[in-house]
Parts: sequence; C-alpha cells; structure tokens
Amino acid sequence: MTTVNAACVCPACHRRLEHHTSLEANRGPRAGDISMCGACGNILVYMEPTILRVASLHERLKLAPERLARLTRARELLKRMRKVYL
Repeated sequence: MTTVNAACVCPACHRRLEHHTSLEANRGPRAGDISMCGACGNILVYMEPTILRVASLHERLKLAPERLARLTRARELLKRMRKVYL
C-alpha cells in the first residue's frame, strides 16, 4: 500500500484532500480511478491526478460488486465515526 501526497478538493463538500492511498506500490491517482472523500463519503472519480468529480449513478452501478460493497462499508463507517466524534 502506498500513500501519495496529491492535494485536491472534493467537489461535493469542498474539503481539501491531501492524500491518496493505493494498494499498488508507488502509484498515485490516475484519470478514471475511483475514490471516496474521507470527509463527506461521496464516491469520486479522478479526472486528472488532482481533479475530482462526483461519480455518476451509471459509474457507481458499473463497479464490481465487491468494490461497491467495500466503498459502501467504508461510507457507513465514516458516518458512524462522524456521529461519535462530532
């Protein structure tokens, strides 16, 4: 797993996102990569290494079921953490 500094802004909540973690070694974000905002939980798509947009419903439905399940679990955990810490 590699964490890369790649500052960008979430298009949904406008929070600054400063790190991208990839399961592949020495790989930063690339156009078309799927991510999730750690602040608001929206599923995002990289247009460029530092430009994101919110994933469309069509893109979310095209995700492999196990990947969508992982993103959904992460989003639920994020919601729980916000309730506890905010």
